[in-house]
Order: sequence, then structure tokens, then C-alpha cells
Amino acid sequence: MHIRNNEKGQTTVLVVLSMAVLLGFVALAVDVGTLFRARRNLQIVADAAATAGALDYYQNGIGNVSSVASAQTAADNAVVANGLTTAGFSTSCPVSPSGNVPQACVSIPPSSGVHMGTGFVEVQITQPNTTTFMSFFGFNKMNVAARAVGGTVTGQSCIWVKNNLNVQGNAGICGINPASPGSWTGNCASGTTCPITGYSACGIYVGGNITGSGGGGGSNCIASTSVATAGTVGVPLNPSPAAAGVTETPPSFLTASPPVPSGCTQPTATTTGVSAYSTYLLHGVNIVEVHYANTTLPAGCIGWDTPPGNTDMLVYLDNNVVMSNGMHAFNLGSTPIGSGASAVTGGTLQLGNNITNASVPTNFTSHYPGVTLEVYTGNFTVNSSSTGINLYAANQIYDSASGQTAASNGILLWEPGSNTSSINIQWGSSTGNFYGYIVAPGATLSMQDQGGFGIVTGLYVGNMTVNSQLGVASYDKTVSGAPGMTIALVE
Repeated sequence: MHIRNNEKGQTTVLVVLSMAVLLGFVALAVDVGTLFRARRNLQIVADAAATAGALDYYQNGIGNVSSVASAQTAADNAVVANGLTTAGFSTSCPVSPSGNVPQACVSIPPSSGVHMGTGFVEVQITQPNTTTFMSFFGFNKMNVAARAVGGTVTGQSCIWVKNNLNVQGNAGICGINPASPGSWTGNCASGTTCPITGYSACGIYVGGNITGSGGGGGSNCIASTSVATAGTVGVPLNPSPAAAGVTETPPSFLTASPPVPSGCTQPTATTTGVSAYSTYLLHGVNIVEVHYANTTLPAGCIGWDTPPGNTDMLVYLDNNVVMSNGMHAFNLGSTPIGSGASAVTGGTLQLGNNITNASVPTNFTSHYPGVTLEVYTGNFTVNSSSTGINLYAANQIYDSASGQTAASNGILLWEPGSNTSSINIQWGSSTGNFYGYIVAPGATLSMQDQGGFGIVTGLYVGNMTVNSQLGVASYDKTVSGAPGMTIALVE
């Protein structure tokens, strides 16, 4: 009875049993930790490969068959460069485990997830890993897998006003479908609720204040992803309210200065394509007036490398002028002409009828080659009587045959901050296309219409007054290789 009730040694038995369980957990922790470490290393490889593939895809033109193959090769090479030798690559995902060597796939576009559209690269990798303690339970090998998706993403805004935005009563800024020309002339007028839906006008950011005479409540139509200002909002916007006291920083490509034009030539009356030529004195300023018509304007510079004192040039592209691919620089002078309300500072470049690129794109996903208008000094004007103006920027850096370097990555109209002259664009009664960024941080941009409809795809200007119907097809969201895009891992 005494022996049967003796409880000595129970602790030893419990400790032995517990140690077996604890050792099992330790063994499991060691193997699971090893597998987690292997998966983390595999994820690093997948992330690097997806980023490399997306960057190559971005640089070589999204959507082209050759660029797809190039991006897949770039992703494959990144896998190998990160120390993973595979049994071979598949160009479609998902990939299934096979054998004792890693398997990898690169899918363009991704096979699943929320980024299955153009511009994204998916990488999946599976790798067998041997176990130590789990092998006692029949698990000699475990597969770990990693997946990454990289692609191009855009910033929040594509309309940047450095100082102040003035919105007049019949202004309309709507997102449109760039692939459907019929939607361009849709109703984006005052008093509406912006019926062109489904296509974001991207963001509008104002570094100063938003003012205007519209009064809101349906008297203007500003439909965009967001409207924000660092200052105050002095006019209600319909239907999107504006956020005040917001700080945003423009992307660096917008704040870069254009190259100083060199090799500028002053046209003469006998220059090819010059239809009219005159010189005269106006308010004490020597004026050189040149008209071009029915001609192809070669890339290069018009004006002077250093304009002589009290001399300005007025350049008119009157009718049927084709802009050769590359950079067209204009150094037109900056001498004040006149006084009071009628005063004009500097020369002027004015566009007339039927002004277009030498190579007009057949779609709105690739704009290379293209043109850049660099107005180094002087004003830029499109009159209300102008029709048929369709200009497209290059989506890559382009060197013209003349040796001019057009560092114009997506920029259509480029002015240095030192040019504080005006940009006045009036659409008249027709539709116009400015496809590319307008970068003029020192200028005041005025946009008006006479019943027409203008397309803009990106702005960075000093001040802006809008009294027109504008369709905004964000350049960064529609053009491969656009300057406002960045490469990011999205999944």
C-alpha cells in the first residue's frame, strides 16, 4: 500500500516526455526557420528579376513583341546574376515544381493578380529545399516559392502650376479616352457634371492659390483624380472639391532646364519655305518678321545665339508647315515692345493652320520620333483662327540628323524658367492636340476656346488661366517610356 502510493519519479517521467515534445518543436522551428530564410532569399531574387524586366520593358517600348522578349531575357539574367541556376525559364506562369533544381517563369503580362494589364512583368520561382529534422517524419524535401510583379506607375498629378491657377466660369477639364477620337469632342462644357467618365484627368496641383470668377455650383467643370493647392481655394470646382494646404513636389524631369540653343540661323527673304519677310522699327525695337508656309521646317534653331540689343524676331508658321523630327529651338529676343496694357515682351512664335509632325503616330502608346519646340526667349501663341494643329512629342531622347540634341523626353513645348513671356493658346472652333508635356515654369499660360476642344497631356507652368474645354489624356498613363513614370514593385 505504501509502495503503491509512492509518487517519487513522476517528475522525471514528465520531463522525459516533455523533452521529446520540446525537441520536436525545436526541430520543427529549425526546419521552418531554414525554409523561411530560403523563401526570403528567393523573394529577393524574384523582386530583382521583376524590377529588371519592368525596367527593360519600359525602356524598349511597352507592347512590342521584341520588347516582351527583351524584358523576359532581362528578368532571366537577373535571376542568374543573383546566384540561382534554374532548370530553364518558362515564358508563362505559374510554374510547377519539377526535379531537384529551381524552376522560374517570366510572364508578360502577369498571369494573375490586380496588375494583369500592359506594362507589368511577373516573375515566379520555386526552389526545392532539403530538411533536417522533418525528414524523420517523411518530409525529406519542401518547395518554397516566391512571386513578384514589377511595372510602371505614375505620379499623382500631371498638371502642375507653380504659382496660381485662375479658373474662369466656362472652364472644363475632363479626363478622356485617348484611343477614341470621337470622345474628344464630347461635352466637357460649363454647367455640366463632366459626362466624359471613366478616364481620369490625373491630378492638378497648384503651388499657390486657386482663384476665378466661375462661382462654382455647376458654372465650371473640373473632373480629375484630385485638385490640390498649397494655398487657398477662391472658387468652388464642380464636381471635384479642391484640397487646400497640400504640399507636392514636381518630378525632377519637369524642373530640368532645356539646353541652350546653339547654331541659330536668322532666315532671309530667300530662305526655303519663307513666304514673307520684312524688317521694321516698332516702338524703338528692330523687328524681323518671318512667315513660313507650305514647307517642311528642318530641326535646328531660328533666331540668334545672342540676340543683338533692341532686336526681336516674330516667326509665323502660317499654313501647312511640317515639323521635322527633333528639336526646333527659337531664340527670339526679350526686348519690351510697346507700353502699358499693349506691351509685349520679346519676340513671338505663332502657329497658324495645319501644323503637324513629319511622323504622325498611328496610336497613342508610342510617340517616337517626335518634336520639341524650345522657346528660349519670346512668346508662344496659337490664335483662335488656327486649325489643324496636331503636335506630338518624342517619348525618347532624339538626336536629329543636323546634330541638334533634343533632350526632350516627352516634352513638346519647353522653356527655361528665365523666359517669363506668355503662352497663349486659343483652340478656336476646332480640335487641337498637344500631345506631350508643356514645361514653362516662368511663363503664364492662358488657354481659351471659341467652341473648340483642346487636348493636353501634361503641364508645368508658372501661372495658368483656363477659360476653355480641355481634355486631359495623361501622357504618363498612355505613353510607354513616359518621363513621369517610375518602376516599382506592385505585388
